[in-house]
Amino acid sequence: MSIPMDLIPITPENIDKIAEHLRKTQEFDWQYLKTHDVTAFDNSIIRKLKSHSPMLYTNGRQRESVATAIYVSYQGINYLLTAGHVFDKSLCCKDIYIEPGFRLSEIKNGIIYYPKDEKNNFREMDCAVFLVNDVVKSKLDEQFEPFPISVENKGIARIFTWYFLLGYPVKKNTANRYKAGSLEGKYLCLHAPVKFDACDIKSFDADVNIALSYQPKKAILTEKIKENQQHTVCDLSGMSGCGIWNVPEYPIMTTGMTTSSYSLEGLFANHYPEGHALIGFNIHDIIGLIEYTTEQFYQDGKSGILKSLTLPPTPSGSVIGHSESVQTRSECPRFRPISNCKTTD
Repeated sequence: MSIPMDLIPITPENIDKIAEHLRKTQEFDWQYLKTHDVTAFDNSIIRKLKSHSPMLYTNGRQRESVATAIYVSYQGINYLLTAGHVFDKSLCCKDIYIEPGFRLSEIKNGIIYYPKDEKNNFREMDCAVFLVNDVVKSKLDEQFEPFPISVENKGIARIFTWYFLLGYPVKKNTANRYKAGSLEGKYLCLHAPVKFDACDIKSFDADVNIALSYQPKKAILTEKIKENQQHTVCDLSGMSGCGIWNVPEYPIMTTGMTTSSYSLEGLFANHYPEGHALIGFNIHDIIGLIEYTTEQFYQDGKSGILKSLTLPPTPSGSVIGHSESVQTRSECPRFRPISNCKTTD
């Protein structure tokens, strides 16, 4: 159960106090889950998270998931977010479909921010931001609804005890496309605690990243939490780009789920087995990226799907999504200047 301290901005002076408080809360959560049936609440959470999470997939000889997306709205504009590394040299927008069944290339504007070749450099932005036009919106809205991101999330660093991830692993979503069957993705919903010792992971940056504790043979599946506390799950390939969500009242039952009952806290990008961690990017950084991307198309007149190599934070610690204005971001970007981008195929 989350408490007011969960919403206090984290500083070097109070992080130890917050961590200790949240550890005690985490222990309470476990005890509550062991003695109460939260199945109805879990099912409600899954339905809500799924309503914001389209599957991205290829549709060649086999229909196979490649990533998970997050359908969001911010300041009156709709966006589709996912991980940038999905769009490597062998895979471009025209090769990818969006659930419920149209090509990603129908989206005309967006920027794919992808990391350099250095492995496990978690500070480098790994995110794709697509602007959803009216035609694509009408198709997405048949099955999904955009999650409204609040501008208030931009200026506060938050830490919670538990998080949810819902995505579409490849091993659960590989099928012969000629066989009859539903196009709806088969999801995996994980319930994972915050990783308190994440700062021990090389290149992890608490100002940029969010880390959850995770071991494949001891995973907590949301829909099976009462059957057994831990399960062995499949490889997480295909989960990249999914949302990192918090439900503040969990596991205490509440009456009904609305978009004010839960929050998008980040975007999942990497499974780091050596550190037993799932690592993504904080929502305030994602918001900064959304704002910068929107500026390129609405103010600077860019068009098309662009790609940009990302850079690690500057030595001063300045990162997108913190207190800098859009104008100052261009002086110390987390990614290469937009003039260096190129339109994808």
